[in-house]
Amino acid sequence: MNSFRSKSFGRDDTGAVAIIFALLVTTLFGALALAVDMARAYRADAKITAALDAAALAGVKGLDSNRTDGEIETIAKGVFQQTMSKKDTGVSTSNLQVVVDRWNDTVTVKTDANMATTFARVIGRDDIALNGLTTVKYRIRRVELAMSLDVTGSMRWDVDDPTIENFGKLDAMKRAAKEVIKVMFEEAAADDRVRVSLVPWSSSVNAGPVAGAVSQNSSVDGCVIERVGANATTDAAPRGSDSARAFTSPPSDYTCPVSPVTPLLDRTRQSDLETAIDNLQVNGWTGGHMGTAWGWYTLSPAWADIWPLASRPRNYNPTEVIKSVLVMTDGQFNISWKTVSSMPGNETLMIDESYSQFQDLCTAMKSKRVIVYTIGFGLKEARAINEMRTCATSPTNFFEASSESDLKQAFKKVAEDLKAMRITR
Repeated sequence: MNSFRSKSFGRDDTGAVAIIFALLVTTLFGALALAVDMARAYRADAKITAALDAAALAGVKGLDSNRTDGEIETIAKGVFQQTMSKKDTGVSTSNLQVVVDRWNDTVTVKTDANMATTFARVIGRDDIALNGLTTVKYRIRRVELAMSLDVTGSMRWDVDDPTIENFGKLDAMKRAAKEVIKVMFEEAAADDRVRVSLVPWSSSVNAGPVAGAVSQNSSVDGCVIERVGANATTDAAPRGSDSARAFTSPPSDYTCPVSPVTPLLDRTRQSDLETAIDNLQVNGWTGGHMGTAWGWYTLSPAWADIWPLASRPRNYNPTEVIKSVLVMTDGQFNISWKTVSSMPGNETLMIDESYSQFQDLCTAMKSKRVIVYTIGFGLKEARAINEMRTCATSPTNFFEASSESDLKQAFKKVAEDLKAMRITR
């Protein structure tokens, strides 16, 4: 009898183990099935996000045009559906919504999404909800670009041969600068989204109609030179001791550029900017620190009341507006009016003074989140190249151009960079 009971209990233990093993295998298989489908869901979610990104980006570009909210919604939905049709996601979407917010310059695209499971059905999980992960917002930032351009005497020479006077460098720069304007304005149908200023410079800067206001009426020819004192390398308003300086009896190395500063103009004034570029003439030595300062002044809110109403810079706010100065030169800086001892004759001192103030201006601009690009057009001097590279916001913001083709590419790269930065997620 005892032997029989022992065998019976043994068979019962074996059945219990079998049941536990079966449950364990089922649980493990279910977990594995769910893990496989969750991995699919992760990939599907990434694809949906990419489609929403594309839709929102297409929609937000409509804010830069005269399109209605309904047209923007149609465009965004069309891009989303077209993008999703190219992706094998196994996902069904519903309740696709496009919200256009012109006040905040945003377009939001969102949808509910579910992915049918493949393996997790064995544990009763037919689908995985993906909604709540798919809201995308983009913002359009405005752009203010100052082009600070060298119009010194060396710009009259041939691009490839500095012994031939044919204005090749000047003409190449004109074509490149007009291409930048075209690129900057081509998608800015809203008039005030993108604005560009033009600052020609040589031994001084022609302040044009604002010369009197910035120099306490001391300029006799419309031109001004660098500021001195505590705010010489800041964007402090030109008041009192911070006013721009001017010569009443210019020294021998001084010249006043023919072309004046053109303040910020928008898309509706594109032809005026192009005309200003066409009218550029060359003369004088290379006072790049003065041109750099005035490029900044056209963007500085501290100078807002100096400029006409439509050209007044916006406040510093990198989330709302991108401010950028592009400085182009074909030679080493070699003129400065900071100290009497440097006028004229001591070229070494003038070079040092010009570059010192230039670097201080670059540092101060960058501290205000102004993006600085620099272009050296046929630069030969190692110091000139290094100074321009150091001034730029990053090494990739400095370009060396040895031909017109290089110059056009550099200008175009600046314009494309700024266009790309306009739209943020």
